[in-house]
Amino acid sequence: MRINFKNQHILNFMRNFIKVLSAAVIGTLCATTADAQIVYPYVMDFENTNPATKAYASTDTIVGNNLKWVMPGTYLGTPVSGSDFYNDAKSARVRLTNNSTGTQGYLEMVEDLPLGADTLSFYVAMYGSETGDSVLVQYSTNQGATWTNLSQIAITGTHSAGQKVTLIPNISSPIRFKFSKVKSTNVRINLDDIRVTPAAQATNLVLTNFSPTGMVHPSTDVITMTFNEDVALGTGNITLFEAGAGSVQYDVTTSQDVSVVNNVVTISNVALQPNKSYYVRYDSAAIVGDVSGLKAPGIYDNTTWTFSTTALALQNFEENFDNCNASAMGIFVAESLAGTQTWFCDTYNDTTSNFNPPYVTINGGTGSASFENEDYLITSIPVDLSGMDVEKVNLYYAEKRRFGGNGVTRGIYYSADYAGNAATATWTAIESNLEAIATTGTFIRRTKDITSKIDVTKPVYLAFKYESIEDADTSVNWSWSLDDIEMEVIEKGTAINPLKANSIYMDVLGIARGGEVNVRVASVEDMTAQLTIYDISGRKVYTQPAALKTGTQIVTIHNVNLNAGMYVIKLDSSKGSKVVKFIAE
Repeated sequence: MRINFKNQHILNFMRNFIKVLSAAVIGTLCATTADAQIVYPYVMDFENTNPATKAYASTDTIVGNNLKWVMPGTYLGTPVSGSDFYNDAKSARVRLTNNSTGTQGYLEMVEDLPLGADTLSFYVAMYGSETGDSVLVQYSTNQGATWTNLSQIAITGTHSAGQKVTLIPNISSPIRFKFSKVKSTNVRINLDDIRVTPAAQATNLVLTNFSPTGMVHPSTDVITMTFNEDVALGTGNITLFEAGAGSVQYDVTTSQDVSVVNNVVTISNVALQPNKSYYVRYDSAAIVGDVSGLKAPGIYDNTTWTFSTTALALQNFEENFDNCNASAMGIFVAESLAGTQTWFCDTYNDTTSNFNPPYVTINGGTGSASFENEDYLITSIPVDLSGMDVEKVNLYYAEKRRFGGNGVTRGIYYSADYAGNAATATWTAIESNLEAIATTGTFIRRTKDITSKIDVTKPVYLAFKYESIEDADTSVNWSWSLDDIEMEVIEKGTAINPLKANSIYMDVLGIARGGEVNVRVASVEDMTAQLTIYDISGRKVYTQPAALKTGTQIVTIHNVNLNAGMYVIKLDSSKGSKVVKFIAE
């Protein structure tokens, strides 16, 4: 009987959480730059711009459906019902460059539509009861060096009935458009649903969507590429690079991990390491149009398609804030959505209850005034219980208040879509209004069974939320302190001391066959462990020490005499124990 460690450069240590992003696109598409894919008919409907809001005076670049614009004198945001005209939920409101003063506002494409423009249509209307303005439409075929008037339209549309305008440029060369308010007065106009159809034919496939991007969980094990038409595999490679390290190459003609369904190319069994940065390249001949035979331009740089992975997921953890600092409060991060008060590392020595600093505190007031605040203390990496057979989840923490008043609300929440911005995340309450803290100045230990209140099927972020009200003349807000936050996850059929502090992830790969068991272990530090296999009756059938290294490794156990059936493998270390079930054939 022997045990081998097979280090893998890129290894996925969980496969339970995956979100595949794909989109069905109808129409003709064309690439303009390496990072912009233009869908025809091109539509700017102002529903999902980046950024989503814009002040009149801002000259920031606005991206709408992958095309860049500038919009001085234009407001983007929540429309005013009964005054703004808008289809769906949003439109653009054009006035002057400084709102009520300045020069006329406009919307200008700063990139070309590569297949020209056969038709151009849009809606226009006056704001509220205002009247008497026009919109000037211009185009440029020399990348904005000069502009040619296409049409000037007197606005008759109102906020309740927009005016649809259709123009026919019929220009096949690359083109961009500009829409300008004509009058120098400060009356406002609305524009919405700008739509351009192509005048030229596409000469290549277009990669309209790809995943993953941004920050993803290392359990992600699929790469997808979505094109503008049904595709087939050609010749060449798709390559996944770990920044500053190695790469994995997928030959599209031979790899069993590359497949195509309609317009989506999928690479399966991708293995990612936690806390790493990646980029993807693919050859232009690797993907071809199934009917058209067109090739895609390919990606040959390390900036167009990038993504990064988060750290190991939390399961059982304990945080006592011993290493608390302003930027890293242990495994938590602080975010403030309202007010100037924030979570901080507190060093006040609470001798009354024998708690020693540091711990974390937020205070929404002073001795004479209270301030509006909304602040979150969020786990910096997700809690992922999806690979566990959960029986019970306990949350422990110690809390105290200092000072009096009734202006504070505390709660515990989780989010499955938090991505670094608490304001845009969806938060589900575990408990939205925590029980009162009866006394001041003394830590009280809390125990909560959150088994039925937290989603155990996917990675989620856990957050403690503090809200306080504004009262300039009265001190009604008080400080809230937290310490010794711990999550205990008890699995069904096990009675062990679970691993703490995000130390190890372990699972068994596939079904054990031929006396061989492949155990995948991800550890955040070097440690000595003991692996023990038990049969379903609890009889020990194998034991072996294991010197684990930081990172992810495969422990292959050979020549184990296992009959067909269910088994349990237990890992014991100085950090605690971990148990997983597996099947042998």
